[in-house]
Amino acid sequence: MAVMLQPTFLRPRYALAMRRYRAHTGELDRSRGENLLPVEIKDVSNNQVITDTAWIKGHKTDGSSEEPEWPKLEARISGLPANMQVEWKLENRYPRRNGRDDLNIPGVDGAEPGIFTTGSEAWKIWETVQNTSTPYFGGDVKVKFQLHGGSGGSGTWNEVSFKVRGENPDDARCKAHIIANQGSIWYAWAIAKHESGDSKGDYNQFANGLDNGGAGAHGAKGEPFYAPSEGDGWGLFQRDSASGIPVTTKETWSWDGNTRGFINDEYPEQLRIANNYVDSIKRNNPTTFVEPQFTIKGQAISGRHVLALTWYNGPQGRSNSRLMHFNGSTWSLDLPNAPEKSQPYVHEIMDTYNGH
Repeated sequence: MAVMLQPTFLRPRYALAMRRYRAHTGELDRSRGENLLPVEIKDVSNNQVITDTAWIKGHKTDGSSEEPEWPKLEARISGLPANMQVEWKLENRYPRRNGRDDLNIPGVDGAEPGIFTTGSEAWKIWETVQNTSTPYFGGDVKVKFQLHGGSGGSGTWNEVSFKVRGENPDDARCKAHIIANQGSIWYAWAIAKHESGDSKGDYNQFANGLDNGGAGAHGAKGEPFYAPSEGDGWGLFQRDSASGIPVTTKETWSWDGNTRGFINDEYPEQLRIANNYVDSIKRNNPTTFVEPQFTIKGQAISGRHVLALTWYNGPQGRSNSRLMHFNGSTWSLDLPNAPEKSQPYVHEIMDTYNGH
C-alpha cells in the first residue's frame, strides 16, 4: 500500500506541534519532560485570557455606539510552524432556551469544513460571528480544532470549553437609548424598567444572581433575565413568544436587540390588535362612538394604547364584551387587573413612568 510521507524537514516540527496540540487538554510529554503550550482563547478588547467565562459588554468598548459588544474572542496555538494549518469550529449550546440558541460556526449542523488559519495566526472568532445571521449569542461554548500538516488533518478534534454570559447596560445610557428609539410608544422605557428592574439595577437584560454566587429567581449572573412565573419572557422587555412572534437569539442576548424586537415587532402587533378592536366598535356604533381618551396617573393616553398595553401584558380581558362599552354618555374601558396586582397593567406602567 502506498503511503504519502511528509518531507523529512517537516516531521520534527509537525511532531512537536502535535505534542503541543495535545497539551491543551493538560497532557504533558513526560518522557521528554517538555512544558507544552496550550490553546489560548483571548478577549482582545481587554486582553483577558478566557479560562471560564467571556462577557458580552453592556456597550461598545470603543465608544462608537450605545449597543452591546459581543466579546472580541480570538483563538490561537502559539509556536506552530508557518506551514502548518489549524482548522477551527465553534459550537454553542444553551439548554435553558430549549435549543433555540444552539448554533454551529461555520454551518448549520457542524459537518461543514471549519475556519482555517496558518501557523500561529489567530482565528478572529468575533469577526466570523459578526458575519453570521446571529451576531449575538451566549451559552456553553466549545471551540474545536485539529491540525493539518503535509499529509492532511490529524483526524482528531479536540476542544476548549468556556461560557459566554452578558453584562447589563448602564441604566442611564439604556434609558436614553430606548427614548431615542421609542417613537410614538412614549412609555416604552417605563415598560422596560417595570419588566426587568430589580434591587441591583433598573434595566436588566441579564440576571444579577445572588450575592453568594448562586442563581436567583431570574437566573445565574450573566444569564438572560427570565421570569418563568410570567410565561416565556426574556430580557429588558420580557419578550414572550406567546405573542406569536418568536423571541430570537439576538433579542435574548442583546439588550438593544430586545428593545428593537419590542419596538419594531411585538408592540406594533399589539397595537394592530387594539386598532382592529376599536375600529370594529366604531363601525358597529357609528352614531355614538367617540374615540376614547384617558388620563391615568396624570398621563394622557389614548384608548388604543391602553388596550395595547393591557394585551402586551397578556390576553386578559379580550373575551369581556364590556371591555369597551358605552355608558350612556361616554365610552369607557372595563380593564382587568394585571396578574397578581391590585390595579390594571397600564396603571402599573404609569406609576413607573411617574417614578413610583
